[in-house]
Formats: sequence, structure tokens, C-alpha cells
Amino acid sequence: MKSFLHFLKGMAIGVAEVIPGVSGGTIAFITGIYEQLIHSIKSVDMGFVKSLMRLDFKSCWERVNGPFLLPLLLGMLGGLIAGILIISRFLETHPPVVWGFFFGLILASAWYIMRRIEKADWKVFVFLLSGAVIAYYITQLMPAEGSDSLLFVALSGGIAICALILPGISGSFILLLLGMYTLILSAARSFIEVRDMDSMLILIAFSIGALIGLLSFARLVNWLIKNYRSTVFALLCGFMVGSLSKIWPWRDGALYMDPSGTLHKATIPLSSDWRLLLEVNKWPSEYSMGDPLTTAAIVAMVVGFVVVLAFDYLPGILGKGN
Repeated sequence: MKSFLHFLKGMAIGVAEVIPGVSGGTIAFITGIYEQLIHSIKSVDMGFVKSLMRLDFKSCWERVNGPFLLPLLLGMLGGLIAGILIISRFLETHPPVVWGFFFGLILASAWYIMRRIEKADWKVFVFLLSGAVIAYYITQLMPAEGSDSLLFVALSGGIAICALILPGISGSFILLLLGMYTLILSAARSFIEVRDMDSMLILIAFSIGALIGLLSFARLVNWLIKNYRSTVFALLCGFMVGSLSKIWPWRDGALYMDPSGTLHKATIPLSSDWRLLLEVNKWPSEYSMGDPLTTAAIVAMVVGFVVVLAFDYLPGILGKGN
């Protein structure tokens, strides 16, 4: 039962990582496995490598808490595939509903983390405010121009995976800022659907960079939580609050760039090869990108909020922290 719950939590993290603006770290936090996940990742150290070289698989399994990590990773893989093939397409057809669900989920997640701050003082307030400002500033940046250079792909993987570890900072959104989101998503779709070898090379380079970044950054996060728990939680909560503007359900396009590099101020692109650079939040009545689906989006928002409450108040049923 525990393994199945870890698998489901991993799927939720995987799906979240496909959607720009939603952090897999946030999902890990609200499902009660965040610190356990960081500890397992941190355990892949020289001791693990030595045990692996001795073919002492039992020691490796115990060191990384295999009964927890393996079903979680399998779930994340399944979630990534589902997100790439299903959720991302649903996001194209019913965006306000999807964004509404995640808006409610992340709003409740910020409240969830705040309740776990053991000691509230001026430092907590400063880190909370700083986190909100930093996340908001990041969400307002214009995307850069990407590159299919394998070195840059690997570097992008290392940067994006660090965002996975930080609740409130979306790895997919970081890829958008780097101009790499479309390239990586297209490569993943192409490899899954037609086994394209060029796409496989891109995914391998991205995975290598992500693995290096994950193993390095997890140690820093683990040390910070161990020594500065309240201030780190306040910073993470601020990240979530600051990222809310990026996942507001009703957003119109404001600025696009065509393949020649010319900028166009427009609500909708006049060509499918225009790249979106800037969005503006709107009220449902002002939304011009399609049907605002107001009722459905609000219901989804409430459902997202309630999901977090369920994780908070039903730990026995959901297996929180196990």
C-alpha cells in the first residue's frame, strides 16, 4: 500500500513538472515526502558509489531508501509521460480549468507551509517577502532564445532540476525562460511516439545535466533545512506566493516574436510560429484567448485547494511522510 501511494505521489510530481508555473517540489511538499526525498537524493554519495562498484546492491538499496525512492521515481516517469502526452494537450484546449486547479493548489500550499514554520520572527517575514519578490521577478522575465547544442541542453537540465527541488519555482518555467521548453518537450514527444534518435540524444544530454544538478543541489537544500528550517520554509512559501501571478487562470498574450526576431504587440499570434514572450493577467470577462470557462475554472480552483486540505487533515489515509 505504501509503495502504491509513493507511486501516485511520484506521478503527481511528474505531471507537475511538465506544466510551466507548477513546481514538482510543491507537490512533494504537500504530499509530505519533501524532506525524505531530499535525504534519499543526498544519500547518492561516494559511499553509494563504492557500494555500487563492489556490487553490494543491498547496501545501495538501503542507503537511498529504495522501498520509498523506486516507486516514487517510477511514478514520476509515468507522470512525465502522461503530462507530455495528455495533460499538455488538455492545457492547450482548456487552459483556464487546468490553471485554475493549480492556482488553488499552490495557494493552499503556501498556507500549508506557513503552518509548519515553528518560529515566526522578523527573519521569517524578511525571507517570506524576499521569496515572493524573487519568484514574481522571475515570472516577469522574457524568455531567452534557446539552443540545440547538447552542452547547453545539459546545462538547462542542471538548472531546471534545481527548480524541481525548490517548491514554488517551476522547472518547466525555467526551461521556458531559457528558451528550451519547446525543444525538450518536442524531443520527449518525438522519442515516445516515433523513437527518433536525434531526440534521444537531446534527452540523454538533458538527463545527464539534470542528474548532476540534482545530486549537487540536494545536499545544499538538505543542509539549509537542517540548520535554518523556519527561514527556509518562509523563503519557499514566498516562492509560492510570488509564482501565483504566472498561473492565474485567465491570461492574454501581450507580446510575441516572429522567426525573424521582430516583436509584435498582440493578444493572439497571427502565425503558429510566433513565440509568446509576455502575458497579461485578466478578469474572466476580459479574457480574449477563448472561452473563459469561468465556472469550471473556479470549481477547479476550489478542488485544488481542497486537495491540499485533504493531504493536511487525512495523513493516515494518504500515508503522509511514509
